[in-house]
Amino acid sequence: MAHSTSVYIQPLENPTAFAKAEFMDFAPAGSICTTCCVSEAAKLRTYAIMYDSKLEINRPFEPCMCCSTENCIVDRVSTAYLDKPPFRTGMCCVCVPCTCCGPPVIFAKTPKCLCIDLTDCFGQQVWSAPANCYGIKTCICCCSPCYQCIAQPVIPGVNDASKFMSHMKAASDAYYLKHPEIPEGERAIFELVTDNVGIAATTKAVGGETMSRS
Repeated sequence: MAHSTSVYIQPLENPTAFAKAEFMDFAPAGSICTTCCVSEAAKLRTYAIMYDSKLEINRPFEPCMCCSTENCIVDRVSTAYLDKPPFRTGMCCVCVPCTCCGPPVIFAKTPKCLCIDLTDCFGQQVWSAPANCYGIKTCICCCSPCYQCIAQPVIPGVNDASKFMSHMKAASDAYYLKHPEIPEGERAIFELVTDNVGIAATTKAVGGETMSRS
């Protein structure tokens, strides 16, 4: 077999970008307090693009911070194909799909302090967790989802995470129509999470109508 010919990494038809993430002005820095440390060159090379078969992200490294130029910027590009984590369940014991705690979940997180939306300070983030823990909450039936405890950030500093998440789900749905052999129980679910305190926190399925107290 020839290299680079896996059916799972080829564009489904023509290479199609479903969407590009919109970032806060301080990205790739983590918050508005570090805006002054970010160079214009790094901003120009920061991107997250959802294609028809993969998510590609670049979070460049700036060795001289705000004084960094194109010559010294180091690209840090990562790619996640839709038939691999975080879009699909990972393996347990090398070759057994780890579905015992539910399907993986990709979620958009809106930072809040009580009822104060902190998006302007930290931006919204896209996170991923290896399992949704069957929807269990931190306090069994209330508070934030348990899967946040085992989640890791995928795309920080996003301006409108819910919009980008909807495009991620659309790309994922189209991909699985082309690859029905991937079991539904191994496919990631997409949710929106309000990071808050107690019963004020909420979760919502991307593309769904139901809002539940989390």
